[in-house]
Amino acid sequence: MIVKTVLADSEGQELECYLNGENNVQIYVGTSSDEQSWSGIVLDKEGLDKFIKALNELREEMQ
Repeated sequence: MIVKTVLADSEGQELECYLNGENNVQIYVGTSSDEQSWSGIVLDKEGLDKFIKALNELREEMQ
């Protein structure tokens, strides 16, 4: 099973997230108009938990 989520900002940058068949999350960031601009990371459940925790802390700082 592959689940895909795509987020885009006003400057054309995109963040793509996939849950791959190995039960890991693949996250890529780049510009759809430039294939060479993409870079990414693969996170297991523990890595994803750490990433979510960091994002939640950043969100709290924004408020």
